[in-house]
Amino acid sequence: MSELRTNRIIPRDGLPSGSAGGVIQMVFGSTTTDVTNTNGNYTDTTITATITPTRSDSKIMVIVSIQWLLYRESTEISGSFKLLRGSTNISEHANAVHIEAGTTSQSRIISEGGYMIQRLDTPATTSATTYKVQFKTDYTANGSQMIVNRNNAPGCITLMEVSG
Repeated sequence: MSELRTNRIIPRDGLPSGSAGGVIQMVFGSTTTDVTNTNGNYTDTTITATITPTRSDSKIMVIVSIQWLLYRESTEISGSFKLLRGSTNISEHANAVHIEAGTTSQSRIISEGGYMIQRLDTPATTSATTYKVQFKTDYTANGSQMIVNRNNAPGCITLMEVSG
């Protein structure tokens, strides 16, 4: 049986200007661990994955899917997300999800949904690189809370090394 190994594939006519090459490797991470935030400070979601790029000029395509719930005994609530490479913030999504309701005798808000983050990153390393997602509720009063991965809803992250 024959085997062909390579760490980079370039089309015969070269790469189009400004584009990346092919996918070298892919890593997938998933979690159903629910995490609650009530203090307004960024908290880890447990959505994380580690990739070791084969080349220092590779790019990493990061795709994240987050399931969230917002709750507050008031008329509005919002939450934010942040994507980190190690401890470096590479993509912040302030007030990414926001809910408002009119004032009623039962002024409380409960809402659920999904949120997606996509980022093409250039880590410039061949060392193991960890990507993770953090979140927070943007309000702290009136029972404010944000929950990710509630009721076993999966949070997922896909990392793809793309040749440069």
